[in-house]
Amino acid sequence: MDVCEIIAWCKEKNVALENAVVLSNVPLDITDIVVYRMLDTVKGTAIIGIPDEIGPWPTQVLSATSPSSGSSKGEEFHTKLMSFLQHEGKSLADLQNVASPALTLNTELVSAINSLVQKCQATSPVEAKNYRKLCTFSGLTPTPNGEEDNEVWAEHTTYILEEWQCSDNVKKQRLMEYLRGHTVDIVRFAKVENPSATSCDYLKALDTAFGPTDNVSDLMLKFRNTFQGKGEMLSVYIIKLDKLLYSVLRKGGLKSSALNCLSIGQIIQGARPDDMAL
Repeated sequence: MDVCEIIAWCKEKNVALENAVVLSNVPLDITDIVVYRMLDTVKGTAIIGIPDEIGPWPTQVLSATSPSSGSSKGEEFHTKLMSFLQHEGKSLADLQNVASPALTLNTELVSAINSLVQKCQATSPVEAKNYRKLCTFSGLTPTPNGEEDNEVWAEHTTYILEEWQCSDNVKKQRLMEYLRGHTVDIVRFAKVENPSATSCDYLKALDTAFGPTDNVSDLMLKFRNTFQGKGEMLSVYIIKLDKLLYSVLRKGGLKSSALNCLSIGQIIQGARPDDMAL
């Protein structure tokens, strides 16, 4: 039986782990009487004083770091720890011998280590998780089936890049997966010109090649002079403003953190005062 099975057996038989001592490598032909006689040699010894071996058989004390019965996470960690030690041919005494004298392997320490392991597992594989995908983009005109035109693709991609919770290197790799034809060459040229180019730099290069010819100043002037038309729904007006701001963002004219503030300011100035939605 491995340690997991032993702990499960103890629970099934209502045997407290505090009273459990595991003997390993006991031959099958050894009778219970012989085992009891060997155990009698250490009878009355405190549980923490159980020797590493009783006769020729290695011992393991389950209760040395046993967590409380109400701590399922601690029990899981304890079970894995005991299995690992058994696989390595070690005991808890070996682990305690290499620990700092001031450090006791108690329930709080087990819980702290288990919590740290869970946090590492939760954060390390983030970049491998599923992520919202992009549409392919070739920059061709007319737009091929299954693709989006530059304005729609660029706006959507800018938003998705901000949403992806991963490093910029991963963002660049993912972005390249959806580029086709001449767009790949444009990004490669941008990388050669600037080896430290970011994913935003890649988008700027693509927007320069396929986007509107307006510069940042022209776009901001157009944004400041865009007002809600008579009979125009407020939601439609807001979308128009957002598109202009994202065009400025793609050209590097502002930071994403300024989008909301600028949009709200222009909505207040440019929306019709008689619009009930406002």
